[in-house]
Parts: sequence; structure tokens; C-alpha cells
Amino acid sequence: MSRKKVLAIGDSLVYGYGLKEENRWVNGVSSQLDLDLVNLSVSGSTVQDVIKQYERIKHDQFDFVLMGFGMNDVAQMMDKRGALDFNVLEERSNNLLMLLDNLDIPILYVSVHHVVEKTYYQRHPQKMYKKISINESLGLFNDWIRKRLELNDIWVVDLFNDDTFKKRRETLLRLDDGLHYSKEGSTFVANKVLEKLEEQL
Repeated sequence: MSRKKVLAIGDSLVYGYGLKEENRWVNGVSSQLDLDLVNLSVSGSTVQDVIKQYERIKHDQFDFVLMGFGMNDVAQMMDKRGALDFNVLEERSNNLLMLLDNLDIPILYVSVHHVVEKTYYQRHPQKMYKKISINESLGLFNDWIRKRLELNDIWVVDLFNDDTFKKRRETLLRLDDGLHYSKEGSTFVANKVLEKLEEQL
């Protein structure tokens, strides 16, 4: 009997930037559930890139999909006032949702999360976030996309509103950029995903 296959699509947080392959959360999930993993995630990806990742392999058969995006979308969707442009967000998200509507398999989305702002702004110009901070922007994005995904029966692991993740974010994130998961953070995410899958499957 062949093993079930899982597709991972998304950005650097799904890819596992800065971590050895065995320490990436998608690998932890696939290993724990004895799945064959195809990870097409690429650092820097947005919603539009996630669509392209899926299009590359849409004719293959998978048993479920893991995905994550948002960090790069927020950076690219700031308008001239330094606020999140919801018109752009809606257009891009609708394109993804139309694509996913055709899939008759479980889909799980891992949300954006709080960043360590002081460290984050060392690599990302603070002037981009003139009206609201990066974490406020991520919060608005998270609330909007979570509701849209759940309306389309897509499961969501909401790290942004996870109290444990928020309280321990400086130890769970890679301290050199304030954004990417450390080994501990990746394990935390893998366990959250496994809990959601056990709850839903």
C-alpha cells in the first residue's frame, strides 16, 4: 500500500528557512504521519507565487495540502499612506480561493505570527509602516484571511492569536531576523499542525 502524499506550498516559513531539512515543521509533520512530502515552498513567496507553485503540480494526486503565506504579502500590500491595501488583498486571495475550491482534499493554512519588531526593522525599513506597525498590519491581515479561508472550509492554525506563541515569541523565532522559526519554534508549529489534523481528520 502506497503512502499518502502531502503538498506544501508557501513562503520561507513553510520552506523552513535557516533550518536543516529534518528540523523544518513540514518535515516533522510528514515524518510523524508517515507521509511522502513534496515541498514547493520558496522564500519570498506571496499569494500569487503560491498559486504558481500549485499550478506546477496540479495534475499530481495529493491527500492533503499544507500552506502558509502572508509575511511577504503584507510588505507588498502597503499603500502610499503606509496602511494595508485590502483591495489588493481581496483580489489576490480570491484568485487563490477559486483555485483551491476545485480541490476535494483537506487544506490546512498556517497563519502569520507576531514578529520581534526591533529586530525586524533592522532588515525591513520602518518607514514602510508609517500608519500602523508591522504587527498591527499582520494582525489585520490575519483576521481578514482567516475568516475568508474558514468560510471556504480551509483549516487554520492561528499562530497570531496563540497566547503561548505570542508570549514566547523571542525564543521561538530566529533572533537574528525576528521573523523565522528557530528549531524550537518549528517544533512548536509542527505540533500545532498535528493537533489540528488530529482534531479535523
